[in-house]
Amino acid sequence: MGIFKKQPNKEKKNESLTLKKVSHWIERPWLSEKATDLKEANAYVFKTRLDAGKTEIKKEIEARYGVRVQGVRVIRRMGKAKRFGKHVGHRANTKKAIVKLQKGDTIDII
Repeated sequence: MGIFKKQPNKEKKNESLTLKKVSHWIERPWLSEKATDLKEANAYVFKTRLDAGKTEIKKEIEARYGVRVQGVRVIRRMGKAKRFGKHVGHRANTKKAIVKLQKGDTIDII
């Protein structure tokens, strides 16, 4: 090996999920008529990033609101193609998560 030996990296940090790292998966609560009706079933709807997974969403909801999540369902909606005169464009793709909480837990969104 010679005189140049590779030194072990002692400053390796633990890659656990903290509130700083997971606080970017959920963008905002999704407010609609259907989302309001889902509150009776103890389920809440949130707009999320397109690359967010169910486990990241679950961990962020539990960390941010201090509740226990029973399940997460994810809906990915493709943006509609729209015409603007002779130019063709499309709306942005969206992803929303329906989060069902365990009995006794609630989130005060409004």
